Amino acid sequence: MRRWHWAALGLAALASLLAVPALFIDLPGAGSPAAGGSARAAIAGQLAALGDESTSFSVQNTGLHSARFTVDYYNAAGTRVTQETIPDVPAGASVAFHQDSQESLPHDFSGSAVVTSDQSVRTVILKQIDKGGGVISAGGDDGVTRGFSKVYLPLIYSRYGTDGGWNTRIILQNVSSGATACVRMTYRDVLGQVVLVEPAVGSQPLPQCPDGGVLVAAGSVLERDQAEMEGSLPLNFQGSLVVEVVTGSQASLVNTQILAATVDIYHTQRASFATYRGLGWSPAEGIGDLSTSVYLPLVHKNAGAGGGWNTRFFVSPLDPTLPAALTLVYCCDSRLPGAGGSLERKLTVTAWGIVDPTQDTGLPDGFEGSIRIASDQAVAVVATWGWTLGGIDAFAAYAGVPQTEVSTAV
Repeated sequence: MRRWHWAALGLAALASLLAVPALFIDLPGAGSPAAGGSARAAIAGQLAALGDESTSFSVQNTGLHSARFTVDYYNAAGTRVTQETIPDVPAGASVAFHQDSQESLPHDFSGSAVVTSDQSVRTVILKQIDKGGGVISAGGDDGVTRGFSKVYLPLIYSRYGTDGGWNTRIILQNVSSGATACVRMTYRDVLGQVVLVEPAVGSQPLPQCPDGGVLVAAGSVLERDQAEMEGSLPLNFQGSLVVEVVTGSQASLVNTQILAATVDIYHTQRASFATYRGLGWSPAEGIGDLSTSVYLPLVHKNAGAGGGWNTRFFVSPLDPTLPAALTLVYCCDSRLPGAGGSLERKLTVTAWGIVDPTQDTGLPDGFEGSIRIASDQAVAVVATWGWTLGGIDAFAAYAGVPQTEVSTAV
């Protein structure tokens, strides 16, 4: 018997269909007895074995009436594995779906899910990794409310840092039930220079993708782990990735809003782990998760006992060939000179940029506040937050909130 979980009812724009791009059930890690015999139906690439992985997600009925939740689970090849239906969910209530207790899913399931409802819904996804020895990593983010023809991933690592331990892995989902996606993936480094395009320029196109692109079948997922891209991305890589649908007709882009993505950030030698959702854009409609006004509600500089809590954020402009002029307003600290305890900074980002508040001498140590980013072109922003002095393995990431998602009720 399920218990209803009650949560606050938000009035922001919501959706009755949600995509959950990455789901795992007891996916065996390298040290697991089952690791050698597990079958992983990855379309392209293979995710790193970080430990025994499981996921769960909670879905809230944000409508005004009782809802019917239907969850369709798909394997990595896009084949529906099973369906779960929960009727009569009261308004405001939420239901938790734990994949490790879903008997119809195989023990080593790796795939995705689509949630549909007759009322508007929101969902939160939690990923948990048991690394063994009592070490648990966890990360989470919102579900994706729709697909796009273009997805921005402002933070990508490949063997980054002094020990080469920081990496990312992406899970790209084709949320369509019938349309094939042919996608191009463009990586840029810290200077904004293109370092890798998949598929390579001039490569022979697949029969299913006559205009080029990597094939992502309907309902399937494409997996990439940047730790395994030693021959493609340079050592100590830090940069961004844009994934877009390749089509021969610009007019057809409005009918190819079918991509959703999540990114896991992890460290190979530590428990540090975080997840953020890809930020989508529809060029044909001129709408998406990018905005000329973005909010970061959690920003720290050398904060907390010992001064170890810090935030950095990463910016990808809508058009990487044009510079984006940004105005940052830090708020609200009485030590800051501006109105209401604010501090304004201006900078220009070309193709990709990183902002580290610890490098701003005008921002006092111990700052705990927020930032509003204004730009002359739409930008995608992702922030990371964690303890930087060692001894505590706390790490998180979140996508900046665009103006269109700001609400009087949350």
